[in-house]
Amino acid sequence: MIKIFTANTLFELQLIRNQFDFAGLETQVRNEFAGGAMGELPVWDCWPELWLLDESKLDKARAIVALFSPTSDAERPEIRCTICGNACPGNFQRCWHCQAPLIVCEE
Repeated sequence: MIKIFTANTLFELQLIRNQFDFAGLETQVRNEFAGGAMGELPVWDCWPELWLLDESKLDKARAIVALFSPTSDAERPEIRCTICGNACPGNFQRCWHCQAPLIVCEE
Protein backbone atom coordinates (compact mmCIF):
# COMPACT_ATOMS: atom_id res chain seq x y z
CA MET A 1 0.00 0.00 0.00
CA ILE A 2 1.32 3.44 -0.97
CA LYS A 3 0.06 7.00 -0.50
CA ILE A 4 -0.75 8.34 -3.95
CA PHE A 5 -2.56 11.63 -3.29
CA THR A 6 -3.14 14.20 -0.54
CA ALA A 7 -5.90 16.77 -0.89
CA ASN A 8 -6.74 20.00 0.90
CA THR A 9 -10.40 19.00 1.14
CA LEU A 10 -12.35 15.77 1.21
CA PHE A 11 -14.32 16.97 -1.82
CA GLU A 12 -11.16 17.25 -3.91
CA LEU A 13 -10.05 13.80 -2.77
CA GLN A 14 -13.39 12.22 -3.71
CA LEU A 15 -13.10 13.60 -7.26
CA ILE A 16 -9.79 11.79 -7.69
CA ARG A 17 -11.07 8.67 -5.94
CA ASN A 18 -13.99 8.45 -8.39
CA GLN A 19 -11.51 8.39 -11.27
CA PHE A 20 -9.62 5.58 -9.56
CA ASP A 21 -12.88 3.67 -9.19
CA PHE A 22 -13.62 4.12 -12.93
CA ALA A 23 -10.14 2.80 -13.71
CA GLY A 24 -10.65 -0.25 -11.48
CA LEU A 25 -8.02 0.71 -8.91
CA GLU A 26 -8.70 -0.13 -5.28
CA THR A 27 -7.97 2.66 -2.82
CA GLN A 28 -8.32 3.51 0.83
CA VAL A 29 -9.05 6.96 2.26
CA ARG A 30 -7.20 7.99 5.40
CA ASN A 31 -7.82 11.06 7.57
CA GLU A 32 -11.36 11.20 6.25
CA PHE A 33 -12.70 12.49 9.56
CA ALA A 34 -9.58 14.24 10.86
CA GLY A 35 -10.81 17.72 9.94
CA GLY A 36 -12.14 18.20 13.46
CA ALA A 37 -8.62 17.90 14.86
CA MET A 38 -7.33 20.93 12.93
CA GLY A 39 -5.95 23.41 15.38
CA GLU A 40 -4.88 20.73 17.82
CA LEU A 41 -2.81 19.09 15.06
CA PRO A 42 -1.01 20.76 12.18
CA VAL A 43 -3.31 21.34 9.20
CA TRP A 44 -1.28 19.15 6.82
CA ASP A 45 -1.56 16.21 9.24
CA CYS A 46 -5.35 16.41 8.93
CA TRP A 47 -5.58 16.54 5.14
CA PRO A 48 -7.34 13.52 3.61
CA GLU A 49 -5.06 11.02 1.88
CA LEU A 50 -5.71 8.47 -0.85
CA TRP A 51 -3.75 5.24 -0.62
CA LEU A 52 -3.36 2.77 -3.49
CA LEU A 53 -3.78 -0.82 -2.34
CA ASP A 54 -2.03 -2.54 -5.29
CA GLU A 55 1.43 -1.04 -5.79
CA SER A 56 1.86 -2.89 -9.09
CA LYS A 57 -0.62 -0.38 -10.61
CA LEU A 58 1.36 2.65 -9.47
CA ASP A 59 2.08 3.94 -12.99
CA LYS A 60 -1.61 3.92 -13.91
CA ALA A 61 -2.47 5.68 -10.63
CA ARG A 62 0.15 8.38 -11.19
CA ALA A 63 -1.22 8.99 -14.68
CA ILE A 64 -4.67 9.60 -13.21
CA VAL A 65 -3.31 12.02 -10.60
CA ALA A 66 -1.31 13.82 -13.30
CA LEU A 67 -4.51 14.49 -15.25
CA PHE A 68 -5.78 16.50 -12.30
CA SER A 69 -2.59 18.43 -11.63
CA PRO A 70 -2.93 22.20 -12.00
CA THR A 71 -1.89 22.66 -15.63
CA SER A 72 -3.63 24.79 -18.18
CA ASP A 73 -5.95 23.09 -20.63
CA ALA A 74 -3.75 24.24 -23.52
CA GLU A 75 -0.80 22.25 -22.12
CA ARG A 76 -2.69 18.95 -22.04
CA PRO A 77 -2.19 16.79 -25.12
CA GLU A 78 -5.10 15.31 -27.02
CA ILE A 79 -6.29 11.91 -25.86
CA ARG A 80 -7.29 9.35 -28.46
CA CYS A 81 -10.19 7.15 -27.35
CA THR A 82 -9.36 3.48 -27.76
CA ILE A 83 -13.06 2.62 -28.01
CA CYS A 84 -14.07 4.74 -31.02
CA GLY A 85 -10.73 6.25 -32.09
CA ASN A 86 -11.77 9.90 -31.91
CA ALA A 87 -9.32 12.51 -30.66
CA CYS A 88 -10.52 14.38 -27.58
CA PRO A 89 -9.13 17.52 -25.94
CA GLY A 90 -6.80 16.78 -23.04
CA ASN A 91 -9.14 18.32 -20.48
CA PHE A 92 -12.01 15.93 -21.32
CA GLN A 93 -12.75 13.09 -18.93
CA ARG A 94 -15.03 11.25 -21.35
CA CYS A 95 -14.93 10.81 -25.09
CA TRP A 96 -17.11 13.40 -26.78
CA HIS A 97 -18.31 10.83 -29.32
CA CYS A 98 -18.94 7.56 -27.45
CA GLN A 99 -18.89 8.79 -23.81
CA ALA A 100 -16.25 6.20 -22.79
CA PRO A 101 -14.10 7.28 -19.82
CA LEU A 102 -10.82 8.52 -21.26
CA ILE A 103 -8.79 7.69 -18.16
CA VAL A 104 -9.59 4.01 -18.57
CA CYS A 105 -8.62 4.28 -22.24
CA GLU A 106 -5.15 5.62 -21.38
CA GLU A 107 -3.38 2.38 -20.43
